[in-house]
Amino acid sequence: MMTRRQFYVALVVLAASGLVGGGLSNWLLPGRAAWAQEQGAQEVRAERFVVVDEAGRERAELGFRDGDPGLKMYDSTGQLRLWLSLINGNPGLNLLTADDHPAADFFADEDGSALTLWDEGGDRIVFSAP
Repeated sequence: MMTRRQFYVALVVLAASGLVGGGLSNWLLPGRAAWAQEQGAQEVRAERFVVVDEAGRERAELGFRDGDPGLKMYDSTGQLRLWLSLINGNPGLNLLTADDHPAADFFADEDGSALTLWDEGGDRIVFSAP
């Protein structure tokens, strides 16, 4: 049987060792609390978003090039097919063939807009306005 003094000493030792052990575990194994997200988050912020298909292939990208925003879309082989961008604040749309040749370009600025259509191989302009 324990005496009263032994009981109090054991109680103090147990309490002290619990505090020291808890402090050491927090220091050696820091963690962050996990909280459930609220439904319907209002926004997500990032410099670049990449959308991949079920095989993990990059199919779309929303990001920046030389400080201007753009949206790129790729076909199932990974070939860039559509590029929608702002260049110096002016919108542009480029459509590319599967062989990486230009198919159509559309640009607009404060002076007006321009549309260019290319032949199948992307070697010759078949239509341009203005």
